[in-house]
Amino acid sequence: MRTFIAICLIAGSLAPSRAWAADPRFCREYADSAVDQAHRAINSRRCEREAHGPRWSTHHHFHFDWCLGARYEDARREREIRHEFLERCWDRR
Repeated sequence: MRTFIAICLIAGSLAPSRAWAADPRFCREYADSAVDQAHRAINSRRCEREAHGPRWSTHHHFHFDWCLGARYEDARREREIRHEFLERCWDRR
C-alpha cells in the first residue's frame, strides 16, 4: 500500500498541472484585452512607433493560443506590461 501511495504522489508531481496553464475562458478574455490594447497602441501617434512585436499583435488567435500554454501569472503580467506602456506613451507631452 505504501508503494502505491508513493507512486501516486510521484506521478502527480510529474504530471502537468492545470494550475500552470490558463483556462480557455480566461484566455478568451485575455486575448480580447490584448487585441484591444494593441489596437489602441497602434492607432495612437504617441504609441505606434514602439508598439511592435508579438506583444502588440492584433490577431486574437495568437494571444489566445499563447495564453493556453501560459501560467496565469505570466498572462496577467503581459496585460500589465501593455497597460503600463499605454499609460506611459499617452502621458508624453
